[in-house]
Amino acid sequence: MATKREGCPCYDKAEDDEPIFTLLARDPLAADVVTFWIERAKEAGVRPEKIAEAVRCRDAMHAYPNKKAVD
Repeated sequence: MATKREGCPCYDKAEDDEPIFTLLARDPLAADVVTFWIERAKEAGVRPEKIAEAVRCRDAMHAYPNKKAVD
């Protein structure tokens, strides 16, 4: 999980022309999308550490107080 303040290492790992899709915690759909990813990742055998990171991110998104419609 990353924040704007901390930076996002996944951007550094991305290829120069690789598409990236970012979800913000303020998006009321974001936590549900991450939950969907977690379920698919478990089925696909993704490393438990990566899934645990996604769970922490999903939980933080649920707790984020400033939900609003996406612009």
